[in-house]
Amino acid sequence: MQIQTFEIVRPGQEQFRAPSTQEMIASIGPHSSEGEKREVINAISEESDQIVRACRQEQQEKLAEAEAAEKVARAKAERHRPRLVEGEQMLRQQEAEPGSLSKTATFILGFVACFIAEFVLTWYTLPFILSVKQFSFVGLMLAVAPTTAVVILAVPLARLIEKPWQKTQTGLSTPRRNASWIVMTAFLLGLSALNVYTVFAVAEAREEAIKAKRNLERIEGEAEVAVDTAALNRAILLVSICVAFDGAFFHLIGMAEWKRLSALWRRRREVSRLRSGQDDLDREQAETEARLSMHQERWGQIDAHAEAVAGQHRAGLLFQFEQSLNRPLPKRPTRELVDEILTRKIKARTDANGGPIKSLAPAA
Repeated sequence: MQIQTFEIVRPGQEQFRAPSTQEMIASIGPHSSEGEKREVINAISEESDQIVRACRQEQQEKLAEAEAAEKVARAKAERHRPRLVEGEQMLRQQEAEPGSLSKTATFILGFVACFIAEFVLTWYTLPFILSVKQFSFVGLMLAVAPTTAVVILAVPLARLIEKPWQKTQTGLSTPRRNASWIVMTAFLLGLSALNVYTVFAVAEAREEAIKAKRNLERIEGEAEVAVDTAALNRAILLVSICVAFDGAFFHLIGMAEWKRLSALWRRRREVSRLRSGQDDLDREQAETEARLSMHQERWGQIDAHAEAVAGQHRAGLLFQFEQSLNRPLPKRPTRELVDEILTRKIKARTDANGGPIKSLAPAA
């Protein structure tokens, strides 16, 4: 710490800037008066007192800054902690009923199979019925249009069946819960019955398809076998309806499983980020607390520290002051001394001889 100037305020006078103590000491010499010496001693004492006050003020400011920083860090950590607790609680709830990746893959695969089956059925029938080229853009669009029912049916199924069913898990009233159970049970029984009936219809149509194939491959003159075309049409119709509803249901359940999985992954990433942020805030709070503790300890020792610093500074100034007092007088130049001696001798001879004598001093 370096003190360059100090302020002196005398009663009834304006505050003015006094010269630094170093300048005052430099101006002191062996011929200085006692009053001047006393002024220097007072300046040294005043500057030492100023150092004590400056040390206390500096440490007090550091302590106040440390207290403010610790308070801010603690507030930030406390504000962030409830978010982490809430995120961890929601993560535990989601982990209790996590989505299954294998189920998601199975349902999506079933949806794709139903979509392809519906597309093939319509692609081989509609272009033929409407006399459109099968491998043309119009033929492809005719096949795709009915196939979209696999996706469209998922919307009414979700709104009428799946969402009410999911709400029963969050505590609806008893009548609504019972109604949701009844609707879901009826839908699943109906879908199961449709699939079973479709299996029987396809099994019946398989035999008729074999007969139709024999008729195409029969030898000339061989009797044609009667084919039940109604069974074939019925099987195709049931398969088309069945794959549409099955595909929609697979799409609905698969998307629900995927949403649970993706929500769980997002929640885990969020909780990991919150934990990392909380660790950083806790670390910052610990650092500010350690810094505050250090400054509090220094504040408890500030008086001794300030007196030690001021005493060291005072000792240095007093040493300079003593050196200034004991500084030897400057020596007169040799030429000036010689001139003085010669002048005295010439004056003495002149007085003795009664006349002026030419100066013997060398010319300049």
